[in-house]
Amino acid sequence: MSTYEDILKRRSIRNNTDKPVDKEVLVKLLKAGMAAPTACNNQPWEFVVVTEAIEELRSKLYHGNYNAPAAIVVCGNMKLAKGGLKRY
Repeated sequence: MSTYEDILKRRSIRNNTDKPVDKEVLVKLLKAGMAAPTACNNQPWEFVVVTEAIEELRSKLYHGNYNAPAAIVVCGNMKLAKGGLKRY
């Protein structure tokens, strides 16, 4: 199957279970995210994996009504981004 076919077959799943996500699966997802290209290979991201206090995180999000057992929060570190932190 080609990458193009995989992209066209993509779908969203919003029915989650309470089953914990294996650490190996979370690590694999993080590695895939870190493999994404960035400008000048700066990789200005930081990932936070949330498995505890997930209810508190959900309650703070506008679209946080999904019953997922884990979340990966992707943060952009502007000090690492191309050009660094700019003050206006």
